[in-house]
Amino acid sequence: MILNKVRSFNFFTIFTKVKKSFSILTTLLLCISSFAQSGDGAQFTLGPMVKTNGFGLSGSGYFHQEVKTAHGFSFQISSLKHSREFRIQNQLSISPKTYFYGKLNRAFQFNPSYQFIIKEGVSGRNAASLSYGFEIGPSFAFTRPVYLIVMDLSKDEGPTPMVEQYDPAIHSNQDEILGDAGWTKGFNSMQLNTGIHIATFFNLDWNQDYFRKRLNTGISLDYYFRDLQLMHKNQNRVFGSIFITYQLGKNR
Repeated sequence: MILNKVRSFNFFTIFTKVKKSFSILTTLLLCISSFAQSGDGAQFTLGPMVKTNGFGLSGSGYFHQEVKTAHGFSFQISSLKHSREFRIQNQLSISPKTYFYGKLNRAFQFNPSYQFIIKEGVSGRNAASLSYGFEIGPSFAFTRPVYLIVMDLSKDEGPTPMVEQYDPAIHSNQDEILGDAGWTKGFNSMQLNTGIHIATFFNLDWNQDYFRKRLNTGISLDYYFRDLQLMHKNQNRVFGSIFITYQLGKNR
């Protein structure tokens, strides 16, 4: 069996693709920042996020508030995994590395959103207030291929470990897979995928003297216009999750 070798490392190609992808993120973050610096009573909070299909960073704030309602914005930058990802090992290897069999691409996503919030109580100093609402906006998923360490049996000198892009048509024998080649591979083949993000949530806000805290939890749904190809022979367009975030911000 003749296996396809990894393309040669091209720093300029990788840099160009990464620069193009993150320029989009930078532009969107600058737009969010402009909202945070203007408007009526804008309060920006930032913190970690954990969800059932990944983890990352989230931020939110209001750009217009009324007595019982508020209009706001949010963003999420997080990893994205498929619900059928399971780590396995090659038990025939002396020092096996774990990998996800059937995983074609790694992914992370960026979701900037508009929020509508309904307040159930006005937050006093050092007291928590409850609110709930929904958010909607575009979803951007950045995908790049998975590389594995495989045993090449075609060499005259005998079995030789090689790093190759995972191809289910070629790498069907799990005994020849030694493990994951690492998350640093595949940046030269990064692709941008667009979709729609919607979520509904509950907030608990603590408005203290110099800073504010926000605990946010809810459910979200992301739909992409084309298949992300995260897992072989699986649905890769719709991703639902339960999430929770804990954010901190400074009172102005």
